Amino acid sequence: MTEAARSIQRWSVKEELALAQAWVDVSEHQIVGNEQTIDDLWDRVEKKFFEAMGKGPDYRRRDQITGKWSHINKKVNKYIGVYEERARNRRSGTSDADLHKQVAARYQDDGHTGNIPFELWELLTASPKWQQLRLD
Repeated sequence: MTEAARSIQRWSVKEELALAQAWVDVSEHQIVGNEQTIDDLWDRVEKKFFEAMGKGPDYRRRDQITGKWSHINKKVNKYIGVYEERARNRRSGTSDADLHKQVAARYQDDGHTGNIPFELWELLTASPKWQQLRLD
C-alpha cells in the first residue's frame, strides 16, 4: 500500500477495538505496565495491534496509531460524560439498554459524529488503568 493510500485509510470498528485492547493489555501488564517509556509502550501496543489485525508494521504508521488512540480516548470520554449525565437523571424502571439508547441519541444530538463508541466504552470502562487516566 502506498504512503498516500495508507494515510487516508479509514479505521474500522474492528481496528479501533483491536487498538484499544492492545493499549489496555500493554498499559496494564503486570510486570512492565507503569515501568516503561512512552516509546516502549507504543512499540508494544503496535506489536499487539498488528498481531490482532494479522498485519505487518507497514500497515499503519506510529502517528496514525497514536492519533487514533487520542481520537478514541476523546470520543469515549465524551460518551462517558453523556452517559454519566443520563445515568444521574435515570428514571425508575429504565433498563440499561434504554439508557444506552438515550445516551446514543444525546451523543448524536450534541453534534458528535461517527460511530457511537459503545463497544469501546464497554472495553475501556472495564480497565482500571484507563479510568485513572480519564480522571486526570
